[in-house]
Amino acid sequence: MDIILHIGAHRCGSTAVERVISQNARVLREDGVEIWPPKVLRAIPGFTGLAGAAKKAGQRQDLLMTAAEALAERLQRTEASGVRTLIWSEENLIGGMYENLVRCGFYENAASRLDVYAAFLPAPPTRVALAIRSYEAYWVSAYLYLLGQRPMPDFANLAESLARVERGWRDLIADVQTVFPDSEIVIWQQEQLAGNEIGIACRLIGRTHRTRLAPAMANVNATRLTPGDMAAMHRIHAETGNGTGRERRHALQADRAERTGRPEPEMFAAQTIPALKARYERDVSALQNGFGGVQLFTPGKTEALL
Repeated sequence: MDIILHIGAHRCGSTAVERVISQNARVLREDGVEIWPPKVLRAIPGFTGLAGAAKKAGQRQDLLMTAAEALAERLQRTEASGVRTLIWSEENLIGGMYENLVRCGFYENAASRLDVYAAFLPAPPTRVALAIRSYEAYWVSAYLYLLGQRPMPDFANLAESLARVERGWRDLIADVQTVFPDSEIVIWQQEQLAGNEIGIACRLIGRTHRTRLAPAMANVNATRLTPGDMAAMHRIHAETGNGTGRERRHALQADRAERTGRPEPEMFAAQTIPALKARYERDVSALQNGFGGVQLFTPGKTEALL
């Protein structure tokens, strides 16, 4: 059974790709393809805490044994059911958005985390898939997503440090190559996702055609926050404390009604954005020119082959 790792990254459209695969599960199952999205992987006993436990010798052995037994049993059942290609889709394998933001780092421990999870694979993955995104958009999207879930530091106190973070996509890709030197690594840009979800899903799976595959029906991030919501969300968190998500959404809707027509604020200083965009463009150019032997999948140019 081939295993494919879809490792995100966060805020780069991984959920949209997962939904295409999940909503076409019946058709893909005929091809022997199955996906384990985050909710499945995180439900496996011991799985979520593996990377953290690797740093805590006192907890490691019990957790490793629990996870190893649960994974082995589930993998055996999955293969026995006729699955030939299994996709693990989980952004948190490489780290978390919150840690990136509050520590002003960029998946600093990705290699060590992936190394822990690699030990539980029955064989090296056939393919590792990763989406990338312009840095300023990544940081803003990650921050706003988290702010919708929990209190966060003011972005103004983070922005300058985030703009100076040196580690980036090529470093993360190099980490993936170090842990999985024999796996195909496929990269695409989040900016090219919209309208190309099926083609990207096919490339992730290794499917050479899109026959009978339908687009995902849901708008994944229809209720996402915008920069204009920041001040309101900080206030709502302070006022509602441990209130429910529904309470926060109602409060935000009321605030939005009062702000109709107001312009969205910039989250990074104007002079910072061109430098962040230029850095991302250098990453893309390097990948287009064969950085590390990695393939940059460009839907507009290659989807005709699917």
